[in-house]
Amino acid sequence: MEIFNGEVLPDNKVYYQSIYSTMKNAFDDLLFFHTYKYIKKTNGDNDGLVSERSAKWGDNITKIEGGISHAEILDYNMRNISEVNILDIYKNIVQGLCEKGF
Repeated sequence: MEIFNGEVLPDNKVYYQSIYSTMKNAFDDLLFFHTYKYIKKTNGDNDGLVSERSAKWGDNITKIEGGISHAEILDYNMRNISEVNILDIYKNIVQGLCEKGF
């Protein structure tokens, strides 16, 4: 990431924000059982695909609590997980962008 961040500089015409989650353990989503364990061992907390440290980008960084996986944050299964309503989260993202003039 350090090499990437050094070579790919932020563009001041782009608004950067991060919305991410982390799984509580490898059993939160069996699809990511092995990748979660590997990333946990090598890079720490993660959503089964992206480490928490890598997910943080931009000025507005939001962590979705609830122990949901990368697929679940994308609403892949189209259901609420751990009482997290993904659709509401995306509606709030759009509303926030509209309020900022995007």
